[in-house]
Amino acid sequence: MLAQQPSPADQIEDTATADQGQQAGMRDDRGADISAQLTESQFDAASYSVGERVLATFDPALASQLKSRSSESVASPDKAA
Repeated sequence: MLAQQPSPADQIEDTATADQGQQAGMRDDRGADISAQLTESQFDAASYSVGERVLATFDPALASQLKSRSSESVASPDKAA
């Protein structure tokens, strides 16, 4: 759930229509990304907008961490031996 209170940590970066409502993408002051799924009624009632600072709260028991992908370096074709 998002709380409409000024926060030094979370700024809405983008919003998009999701399967069952709206998705809000946020970034904190350290550069960490978080996204939240909201129902249409939650989203409409709060009227969130890009650039708005919000406080993102959640129940840790319901959170799920995404698997990180490891990156791999590949030599550029023009620099390959």
